[in-house]
Parts: sequence; C-alpha cells; structure tokens
Amino acid sequence: MTNSNGQSGQRLLTVKQLAALLTVSTTSIYRLVEHREIPFFRLPHGLRFDEADVSEFLKQRRVEAVD
Repeated sequence: MTNSNGQSGQRLLTVKQLAALLTVSTTSIYRLVEHREIPFFRLPHGLRFDEADVSEFLKQRRVEAVD
C-alpha cells in the first residue's frame, strides 16, 4: 500500500476484518491472540493485525499436497 506521498505503508486489519478474510469466527481470532499464535498490535480502540504479518502467518501454516 502506498500513501499520498508515494511511501509504502502497512495496512492494519481489525479483528472483524481478519475473521472475514480467514473465514473464521472472531472468537477464533481472539484465541489466536490469547495463545500468541499471530502477531498483533494492541491499540487504544482494539487489536489490529498487519496484513504482511497475516500473510506470513498463513505461509507458515501451509501444508503441501502429497502426490
């Protein structure tokens, strides 16, 4: 993502947005946070997740198909 200055920035997702993206419940997201399985930011108005961290989280859990 780039801002108006042409600089690269990070996109932060809410719990609800992340749950929708992963097609899981918000409870599942809170469970991942509780067990420190996914990186997050604790901000005054709730938790946020860096889109790049989410991508890395998914890559680490990828299971290759077996022929």
